Amino acid sequence: MSKIQQIFNRYYPGYYDKHWERMPYLHHKVASDIQLCQSGRFGVTEITCLDCVNKHEVMNGCGNRNCSGCQMSKGIVWAEKQIEKLLPNVSYFMVTFTIPQEARECFKSNQRFCYDALFKAGSATIQAMMSDGKNLGIKNLGFVGVLHAGGRTMNYHPHVHFIVPNGGMSDNLSTWKRGRDDYIFNVEAASKLFRGKMMSLLIDLIPCFPALEYCRHKGWHVNAEQKGDGKNSLDYLSRYLFKSSIAESNILSWEDENVTILYTPHDQKKKRNGEYKDKQRKKKMTLPSEIFLHRFLSLILPKGFMKVRHYGFLSSNPKKTIKEIAELILGGPLEFFEEKEKKRIVPPYPYCTKCNSLNVRMIFIPPVKRNLILRE
Repeated sequence: MSKIQQIFNRYYPGYYDKHWERMPYLHHKVASDIQLCQSGRFGVTEITCLDCVNKHEVMNGCGNRNCSGCQMSKGIVWAEKQIEKLLPNVSYFMVTFTIPQEARECFKSNQRFCYDALFKAGSATIQAMMSDGKNLGIKNLGFVGVLHAGGRTMNYHPHVHFIVPNGGMSDNLSTWKRGRDDYIFNVEAASKLFRGKMMSLLIDLIPCFPALEYCRHKGWHVNAEQKGDGKNSLDYLSRYLFKSSIAESNILSWEDENVTILYTPHDQKKKRNGEYKDKQRKKKMTLPSEIFLHRFLSLILPKGFMKVRHYGFLSSNPKKTIKEIAELILGGPLEFFEEKEKKRIVPPYPYCTKCNSLNVRMIFIPPVKRNLILRE
């Protein structure tokens, strides 16, 4: 049983009794899925070993993307797949787009529209800045964006990270133009452009959220950090992508109606002489269980919302494959991708608990009709 599941089993019934009238259905469904995960309510898989005839049963998980118990291995697999798409001899940057505090209420009340606008404005800003002749001057780019709805302390803080290779293909797709290793574009100019694009998308919401008027002139920020070959950035994003609002390792304890968590302060992220100082020492924070659950549920994304998006030659239907682009960069055939395919991590397969054999037969036993855990 995961830590998140234990916390929900202990504190959510009281939270629900107090807030059920104002809770959206999606929040209660997520909470119900977490509580019932691996309890038999989602069915059971019977695994029979064909070598030693040993049988054992596995309780199926809920599969909810907010359940940490069901998402543990997905981040590693996703990161490995993205690493296969990294290009050789190219400098990668992490470009982050953040919103002002005054806009958070608008985003929280219009999540699907505002998150989508954040992706649109961010990707359009990258495209416009890099296609400018003062920078790369190339339009055929490729990058991936990941949405984070919260900060390190589970506070509501929507932002998007884009992993961007500083390079692109010519208009006829015949050559590769490489950008600088230490510079991608002017972040101050990008911030102004990003702010203009966001405000044009949110203009119709200003009458409902007057605080957006403050955001017309400041508060939208763009940050660009050089990330070498991009592997560490993808590993960082994968740890936050396939998990609940907080990592299991950052939950220390829960008792006396309080939950104690670990978090990394912002000042610990600053670099000194090219290295992170103090090795990012984490600090403790104790939250009342009601606040913890409220923050957790407030970071749930709308149903079906895609929090990972690929653009350009990293999209699902590119004009040139990654291998073809890599050959353009290196000027000939390469063994680059053959080596990566050998190192690829695959999801764990079912195995026999007695002899560890993979030669097994699985039978799914469906659950009884499932109902949400409702208030009596």
